[in-house]
Amino acid sequence: MKTRMNHLAAIAIFAIIIFAGNVNAHENKAKASSHEALTETSLQIENWMTDEHVWNVQAAPGTAREAEAELKVESWMTDQKAWELAYLAATETEVQLTLEDWMMNNTYWKI
Repeated sequence: MKTRMNHLAAIAIFAIIIFAGNVNAHENKAKASSHEALTETSLQIENWMTDEHVWNVQAAPGTAREAEAELKVESWMTDQKAWELAYLAATETEVQLTLEDWMMNNTYWKI
């Protein structure tokens, strides 16, 4: 009981300090860290970025260009019945609970 009261007192004091500290928080501006640039530099498009020869080259030695998998429309994707809400909501029934012998045996429940 004493420990619980000490914890409650500590939490109350901490909460009062937090609330009192926020009362005088008027127009405090956050300063940017030294790692952030205050102004962004403008981006420039360079010739190699738009050159078709750079982007349409064969794979470099030791690397392979991976082909994308072919996407096919399957029948369930276009079936209207598959997208109806009533069809998607599965109707599940719960199995009725029954009492078994071990549940009513007093020897199992005595400690």
